[in-house]
Amino acid sequence: MILRIENSFDGVLSAVAWCLRSKTEPGAIISDDDCPLIIDCINIKTENNITDKHLRYLSRFIGLQEAHKVIFDLRCAWLSEQKGIEMAILHYIQLVVQMRLNPSDCKDIADAGTIITAAEKSRRLAHQHKGIIRFRKKAQKDIDIYIADIEPQCNILPLIAEHFADRFNDQNFIIRDLTRNNAVCHEAADGRTYFIELGSDSSGLALSEETVSYDDKDQAWAKYLEHLAIPQRINKKLQRNNLPFISRKHMTEFRIADDPLNKSSSN
Repeated sequence: MILRIENSFDGVLSAVAWCLRSKTEPGAIISDDDCPLIIDCINIKTENNITDKHLRYLSRFIGLQEAHKVIFDLRCAWLSEQKGIEMAILHYIQLVVQMRLNPSDCKDIADAGTIITAAEKSRRLAHQHKGIIRFRKKAQKDIDIYIADIEPQCNILPLIAEHFADRFNDQNFIIRDLTRNNAVCHEAADGRTYFIELGSDSSGLALSEETVSYDDKDQAWAKYLEHLAIPQRINKKLQRNNLPFISRKHMTEFRIADDPLNKSSSN
């Protein structure tokens, strides 16, 4: 038996709720995007307020505070987009009920280890991108808009949106995930932060794939970092480990500066 769900975290939680109520173990849980038409599936409708329902359910076994931690870990794990993560989420919740504790320290248990590892990966990438995202300014109808592009391995926009909305609450900005063709936008006028799909509307800059040219401030920033480096202490191997080439292609200092590592990444 295969369950077919909406491609969202609420969709996964709805499938988990269906399994718990019916006491059924499916062979797989797959999203609309991954489901061939020839496969006979049971369609699971996404329930309203499903996260709150799971919080109340899990709090009966581990308390509300730990239940919030479990849901956050599961959400981070789902954002990793790891194959088969939906079934791992089901088994993780089943572990919570069976063990009556948060299995976040039980990495030696296969189902728990899958969730813990996937969640750590998403959080690590989100934390990294909070420091390496570079914005470029573009004037649009007398309004300054700051645009940044990323291509992360995980779907980290939901994990970093609030951070940048708080930090730049008086600025209009857009962070575009070019891998997943979506973006998070923040409007300074009303403080609204929202997610969009690129190309879904022809009227807004946020939905355009156009690039923004670098200005004098960008040039000055790259030149400053170039002179800040100590040549004798440059460790290119360590740089590659801490800052992959896929991230450098959208960073001002690497795009502008005549850096041999940046040249290598473009070859």
